[in-house]
Amino acid sequence: NWYRENERYVVCGNASGSRKCPHGYVCWQDRGINPDFGYTSFDNYGWAMLACFRLMTQDYWENLYQLVLSAAGVYQFFYFVAVVFFGSFYLVNLILAIVSMSYLEQQKIVVADNEEREKRKIEDELEFQNEEAQRVSDAHAHSHVDHDQYVENALSFQDSNHQISHTSISIEDKQNEKKNDLNNIQSFQAIFSDQTLQNSTDDEKKRQQTSGISYLSDQNQNNSDSTILLYQSGAHLKCAPITAILPANKLDRANVRSKSMDTTNTCGRLFVKLLRIYCCEWSHESPIFQKFQDAVAIFILDAFMDLFITICIILNTLFMALDQPGQSEKMTRILTAGNYFFTSIFTIECVLKLIALTPVKYLKNGWNVFDLLIVIISVVELGLANIKGLNVLRSLRLLRVFKLAKSWQTLNRLMSIIGKSIGALGNLTLVLVIIIFIFAVMGMQLFGQKYADKFGKDIPRWHFFDFFHAFMIVFRVLCGEWIESMWICLECVGWPCIPFFLLTFVIGNLVILNLFLALLLASFGSNILIEKEDDENKIGEAIDRIQRFFHYLIESIFHQKQQQQQQKEDYIKNNINNQSLSTTRELVGNVSLLIFYIIEEFNVSVCTTNNLSTIQEDIEMQTMNNDSIISNSKWQVLHRSSDCCPILISNHFSCFAKCIPKVIQEQWIYFRSIAHLFVEHRFFEWLIVGSILASSTTLALEDVKTRQQTIFFEILAVFDKIFTIIFTIELILKWFAYGIKNYFTNGWNWLDFIIVVVSVLGTILDSFGVADIPAFKSIRTLRALRPLKALSKFEGIRVVVHALFSSIPSIFNVLLVCLVFWLIFSIMGVQLFGGKFYRCVYVGTHHRVNISENVTNKIDCLNKNFIWENSRINFDNVLRGYLALFHVATFKGWIEIMADATDAKEIDVQPKYEANIYAFIYFVLFIIFGSFFTLNLFIGVVIDNFNQQKRKLSFLINLIT
Repeated sequence: NWYRENERYVVCGNASGSRKCPHGYVCWQDRGINPDFGYTSFDNYGWAMLACFRLMTQDYWENLYQLVLSAAGVYQFFYFVAVVFFGSFYLVNLILAIVSMSYLEQQKIVVADNEEREKRKIEDELEFQNEEAQRVSDAHAHSHVDHDQYVENALSFQDSNHQISHTSISIEDKQNEKKNDLNNIQSFQAIFSDQTLQNSTDDEKKRQQTSGISYLSDQNQNNSDSTILLYQSGAHLKCAPITAILPANKLDRANVRSKSMDTTNTCGRLFVKLLRIYCCEWSHESPIFQKFQDAVAIFILDAFMDLFITICIILNTLFMALDQPGQSEKMTRILTAGNYFFTSIFTIECVLKLIALTPVKYLKNGWNVFDLLIVIISVVELGLANIKGLNVLRSLRLLRVFKLAKSWQTLNRLMSIIGKSIGALGNLTLVLVIIIFIFAVMGMQLFGQKYADKFGKDIPRWHFFDFFHAFMIVFRVLCGEWIESMWICLECVGWPCIPFFLLTFVIGNLVILNLFLALLLASFGSNILIEKEDDENKIGEAIDRIQRFFHYLIESIFHQKQQQQQQKEDYIKNNINNQSLSTTRELVGNVSLLIFYIIEEFNVSVCTTNNLSTIQEDIEMQTMNNDSIISNSKWQVLHRSSDCCPILISNHFSCFAKCIPKVIQEQWIYFRSIAHLFVEHRFFEWLIVGSILASSTTLALEDVKTRQQTIFFEILAVFDKIFTIIFTIELILKWFAYGIKNYFTNGWNWLDFIIVVVSVLGTILDSFGVADIPAFKSIRTLRALRPLKALSKFEGIRVVVHALFSSIPSIFNVLLVCLVFWLIFSIMGVQLFGGKFYRCVYVGTHHRVNISENVTNKIDCLNKNFIWENSRINFDNVLRGYLALFHVATFKGWIEIMADATDAKEIDVQPKYEANIYAFIYFVLFIIFGSFFTLNLFIGVVIDNFNQQKRKLSFLINLIT
């Protein structure tokens, strides 16, 4: 009689801290089978290694953790902490570093090989060119030119990009070949004329001297004849008879290499030309149409129109996000009208741009082609709106969101990163597909029939019986979940499943996907997400114009007040110019102004200066002696000293310095110097660090059981007050040593100040006995921030924290882009699965009713006294879709979501096993684009900012040393 919970045997133990059996039961060792079909245990080295590998890969490891703690006690959590930290966080991620380094090294080798190959190719071509030039020069010098070889070499220059510009040897008609041959001969007789060479411009001669021999061809307006010019630097070549130069077989080769046209090609080219003129370029139209086209271009290409279209895109996305099952008829009509409106707006935009730019220029822009496809899809979707099952086409209109990349530079850059990665990952993607295919076919061939033999008709959802399910199992293993599928495989086949799944995981996940991540991270630059000032942004231009318009209105409204103010300023300036500026009283006044300027400019503090009259006398003497004020030793001390109060306070209480004797001021400066040396001493730093660790320990010991032990709790309260006093003394000493102003210029000091204030408030509330009031409990809870004080004491930790904080803007940008990607998939999920995750379940267990109950819809379920229940994670609206996609992207609870999606049929219809099996494709696409790409962008941002902080720190260290 074994004790069970949720139809599972309960693991227990007799050790301290282990799980105890309930009353009436005894925990027996070595009785029954091990958990998870008997495959989870540490009974021998093999099973222990498998369990450790499962823990390192963090696949369903929380279940293993609970089983071990139930059997051996809570103190075994140290084992899991060590394995997860060193095995998962360190060793597994070390594989990523190794794969990334190997990729970078291999990439450098490939680049070096390509450069060497290109260099060798250029050298070979230059050597060949020089040899040909020398050969022609020698032949001309000795007047023994082999005309056959000479023309063949001249024609062969067509194959070299460094020697040839354009070649066109045309023959009008093949119907009269003799006439064409005669025309060709006449054309070739004018090849080497001296007159042509003499008419060359100076620029052409310079280009000929640098390139050796150039081979050019120019066609006349009738395109009937061709002129071929052969140049050699420093030589004039004359033409020999063409019959001697070009024999019959060589003329045939020239005819083959020429761009000849027969009658059919002539008609085809004429048709293409007419089509280009009348349908693409519209160059035949009247001036009236040209004026209309210019007016349309001014209207549709304006920056305000881009802003209007962007707003329409955002509103269209919002309307689609509001669409959900079960909405009211009024809401449906509003969303339908919005759909027609926005589709009309985007269609009109597309047509007007086609008119303004002509189809040729319009289609040269990739964004315009993309927008045209979306418009076509939208129009088709409106025509097929009543056809059942095609409403998913509406989701494709969401791709218009990516058009925001034209004005949203962050989205543009991240899409460029993804585009570059896709280009670089072409071969890797092919390798990944091949690996998935190989392992899927191997699993299907080796284990497929065993599943049918073992389970019969009740075959599990994840199996190798057919290729599609085998593909999904391999893809699931690549996503990091392999242990549960392997247990089912072990039940069917046995131990051969272990090396198969381990090999699939190692090659597919640890190698290929890590290489995928390395390629993605390699696309990041140091300033990839920083806005550039020279980026073209029409929306920014429109917003700037709106701002300038409002500024103009404001200036117009307050123009009268500004005129009055200007009159006052002019009056003051006139009075000043009319007065003498050389009197002693004015000199003293100017010196007084100079004093306050120096106080503000050089951070001179009341606590470190003499009285103002002494300073004024010093300045007057220095002015009379024409010496520099800064050269005085007293001013050098003032410049080096830090303020103890802000300048605002120093200005308001400046007269207080007159009442303080000079001896007291000197003692004040001396004690501040001593305090500065004390707080900067290493012993004081380690004292504070030790206090932080001890304080954190006391906070960790304050649990529910401790509060029941009065004496121990009172001891912890005394230690808490002691640490509060220590941190308060530290704060006061640093104020005294650094000065209040200088203290608050450091962000870490602000953090220490907040922690000390929270601790003091908590102590005061404890003394009044009101700390347990719910309104004040949050203040006491903030004492948990004390460990953060240790962050400022270590340089390496500061670098990490600075990297995290500096990456927040970039992370926010990536988050917005991620939300845009996920919004598209969320709306698609609402269109595909909204309201379809309901199912009929039993009253007590909440399990789906069996097929034998013959429940087909909601009405049958309620009539038979069952419960019509929705899944906790569903796609009923966009926000719930976001939550479901977050589960899928993090691979936590995603198997249940995919099971509900593949079983869903229609709204208020009972789900059926894999009735919608191709819903797997939706999740595969989301995992690729919504998880592999977008989530790994966060890793790239953090790593890039961390490297920047390390470079800055190294630069500062080198600068100081």
